[in-house]
Amino acid sequence: MKLFFVSCLLMAATLNSCQSSCSNKTEKKLMGNWYGKKILFDTSIHLLNKDKVDPKYTFDIYAPSAPFYVLQYFQADCDKCLYGLQVAKDYIKKTEKDHPNLRYAFIASGPTNLYVKEAIEKLNFPFPVYFDGIYQGFHKINHFPDDNLYHTMLLNNKNEVELFGGYYSNSKAAGLFSEIINCH
Repeated sequence: MKLFFVSCLLMAATLNSCQSSCSNKTEKKLMGNWYGKKILFDTSIHLLNKDKVDPKYTFDIYAPSAPFYVLQYFQADCDKCLYGLQVAKDYIKKTEKDHPNLRYAFIASGPTNLYVKEAIEKLNFPFPVYFDGIYQGFHKINHFPDDNLYHTMLLNNKNEVELFGGYYSNSKAAGLFSEIINCH
């Protein structure tokens, strides 16, 4: 009887600690009004590299099939911004075993898609890259602040914000992203 009682207490304590470690209080506190906000995609946003996307990375932002995905929005009118694609590719390849169901998508905005197409080709970029047909339209329709922090986000399969942050370049942000993904 004592063994049963002790086992029940341990199981209850374990369940309680799992629930508290997976609560979304941290995200809500960090994100404020942005937490759970639905991200909008204008119909002018179209997939640029359909034929170049590796089948295991195929993903549609208009109908998300994964529980979570990382979306990065970037300006495609400078070399520094396009260099971010290489950083993202290297990071994903290095860490993809940690989150095999996590998907990735990129939205480029610029006066022309020429630079993005060249970068995709040069880098042999295997992830879906969308182009915002209305220059900065994605940024404007979602009313993002003018801060690069808001350019990389973790979204759920309802296109709702879970977290913003420098997933590919900031270990603390990557850790928070991982905590959220691992809790679900």
